[in-house]
Amino acid sequence: MKRKPTTKQTVRAELIRMVSELLTLARTTNYVHVCDSETDRARGAIVLALYADIIDNRTHAALCELAGNARYERQIELIYGAPPYTGSGRAEAWRDASKAAA
Repeated sequence: MKRKPTTKQTVRAELIRMVSELLTLARTTNYVHVCDSETDRARGAIVLALYADIIDNRTHAALCELAGNARYERQIELIYGAPPYTGSGRAEAWRDASKAAA
């Protein structure tokens, strides 16, 4: 017999899903303002989880660092005109660069 998930587990799972989606969008967008707004929304969800006692201080610090890294790395890529360093865009960029070098 399966146990039903508790409210805390359900909220934690939803938080993980939401932060993951927001940071993925921030990391792959082509616009600085979208990157900023999605990262800020992710940070808001992280702070809410901390104050709701769903995550501890270490998890809060790690998630905030992850959000900051997503923002700054994507903004640096946008400044230099680089494609997102994630997913298929990264693989295509590496393939094209290796073809150009050959």
